[in-house]
Amino acid sequence: MPTVSTHVLDAAAGGPRPGVTVILETVAGASVAVEVTDANGRVGALAGDVAAGRYRLRWDLSERAGFLIEVAVVVDLDEDRHYHVPLLAAPASAVSYLGA
Repeated sequence: MPTVSTHVLDAAAGGPRPGVTVILETVAGASVAVEVTDANGRVGALAGDVAAGRYRLRWDLSERAGFLIEVAVVVDLDEDRHYHVPLLAAPASAVSYLGA
C-alpha cells in the first residue's frame, strides 16, 4: 500500500516552514489524514498505508500573510511505494514535485 510524506520549504525566508496544516483527502473530499509540519517543515508520515488511487494533497498556508492561502494538488498513488511530495512556497507562488 502507498505511504505519503511531505516537506514544506519557505522560499522567501530560505528555510523550512513549520506549522503548516497538511491534509490528504480523497478526490471526493473525504479526509484521510491531517497533520501539521514540525520545526523542520516536515510531516514524515502523513498517511501510512492508504489504498491505491487518486488523492488531493492540500497545504494550508493561511498562517502567514501572502497571496496564496492554500495549495492543492491531485496525485495518483498507484504503486505500492513511498511517495514524498515536497512543497516550495513563497507568498505569491508555489511548486510541488515528486521527491525521493
